[in-house]
Amino acid sequence: MIRWVGKLFRLHRKVFDAQHLDMDCDGIADGISVVGRNIREVLAVGMYQQAVTMYLQLLASMAKHFIEDVSTHIRA
Repeated sequence: MIRWVGKLFRLHRKVFDAQHLDMDCDGIADGISVVGRNIREVLAVGMYQQAVTMYLQLLASMAKHFIEDVSTHIRA
């Protein structure tokens, strides 16, 4: 489990990296689809707890990204 968490953390950092920011969020959407495929693969082998953990980590990363994005626009 620790190995997956570390791998997923690195992937989330990559997905929400500033270089992927664009007006349409296409770069982030592409990264999220990769995470979604990873979650489906984990579900397919019956690792349900791991899949839920991965999904919750994705949601937390998305929330952090969008809260930071909104707060940046509010300050501007």
